[in-house]
Amino acid sequence: MRDFFLFLALGIIIFVAESTVLAMPTFQGLRYDLFIPLIIFLGLYQSIHVGLPLCILFGFFMDVFSGGVFGLFLSIYFWLFCFVKAVLRFLDLQSSFLEATLVVSGVLAENLIIILLMALLGTGQIRYVSVQGVIVQTLLAGATAPLMFVAFFKLRDIRFPKFFIR
Repeated sequence: MRDFFLFLALGIIIFVAESTVLAMPTFQGLRYDLFIPLIIFLGLYQSIHVGLPLCILFGFFMDVFSGGVFGLFLSIYFWLFCFVKAVLRFLDLQSSFLEATLVVSGVLAENLIIILLMALLGTGQIRYVSVQGVIVQTLLAGATAPLMFVAFFKLRDIRFPKFFIR
């Protein structure tokens, strides 16, 4: 239960950071969905009882507040979590390269789904700027994923004082 509330608080912090600080025009070309590393971390290192409700909750909040197609982030986060749980059966968990590869592929998959959805709904054609943004976001995700995973491990291993825990 402690991990659930800890990662829920972390998700709220990530949501506030994405919707305020990273929404500024300065960061428009350099930002990616920060929930993807968290969803992958939950899929790799947390049980289904902790990770799946959080994925659904984060996806719901992103859908409500993003203003896009409802259910898009919910389905992306759900299927990403399920994919990571399925990959655990075949790959070694002890590799930080695996973590970064999963985050890069998650960011790439999310951006491609959004671009394809925009093309299918007729909101415009795929432009070079959107492809360039996907490349920049993917490279940035690969560079920052190991740092985020270290921060997630440190946060998970924090020992709280006795008055916080029953």
